[in-house]
Amino acid sequence: MAHEEELRAELRRALAADAEGIVVDLTECEFIDSTGVRALILSREAQQSEQGSINLAVAASSEQILRILSVMGVDRVIPIRPTLDEAAAALSD
Repeated sequence: MAHEEELRAELRRALAADAEGIVVDLTECEFIDSTGVRALILSREAQQSEQGSINLAVAASSEQILRILSVMGVDRVIPIRPTLDEAAAALSD
């Protein structure tokens, strides 16, 4: 996905589907900017207000992506794991 609106739309669809958990797969992603980070944070906030709990995790393995998410503090509010399986497991922690 190349655009924030596409990401936000996908996340809104997942929230509307009452998914028990959402894992955002950034393992193939080479770069994320502030708009992508914003989409993650807004989705976390929307899920928390709609469901009362947070079941959103991110799978990311790129050092650049991990550094950006860490610098922006995303790793303090959303679990970030190196693989999809580990991110999915973080939903039940």
